[in-house]
Amino acid sequence: MQRVRPASRDEISFRSSRNRRLEGSWWGEPVQEADANTREHGADLIFQKDSRRLRIEVKGYPSDKYMHGAKQGQPKRTKPTTQARHWFAEAFFGLAKAMSKDQALDFALGLPKIEPFPKLWAEIKWVASKMNLGCYFVSENGEVKYESASNMMGGR
Repeated sequence: MQRVRPASRDEISFRSSRNRRLEGSWWGEPVQEADANTREHGADLIFQKDSRRLRIEVKGYPSDKYMHGAKQGQPKRTKPTTQARHWFAEAFFGLAKAMSKDQALDFALGLPKIEPFPKLWAEIKWVASKMNLGCYFVSENGEVKYESASNMMGGR
């Protein structure tokens, strides 16, 4: 079964857009990348430049149908917006755990710019600013925009 999704909705599209932007930027190419096709666990993307490293936890937008397994193509009972909130929380908690283990890394979320993700990001801006956390949003047309939680708080 072939998936047809708008650009930026799934992790693979996000990684493709994100990598194109970072490879031409200061960060360069990723030094580590989890395989989204096999749903590999662990750090989704890690970039390195000199002594600095950036870890990005990537989430795509959930489908309303099962994409894998015996139920592939069948409708899910959970609404995509509900599942998106769970995925956001999972990514945020994953970064918090990773920050506790390695404070030398820079950290960011990688999300499609589709609700509820921008709203959820705005709701955690205070704690995200304390964590020095950023977010890379990918729009429907594939444009990538970085948002710093510190900037959202007016530099506080």
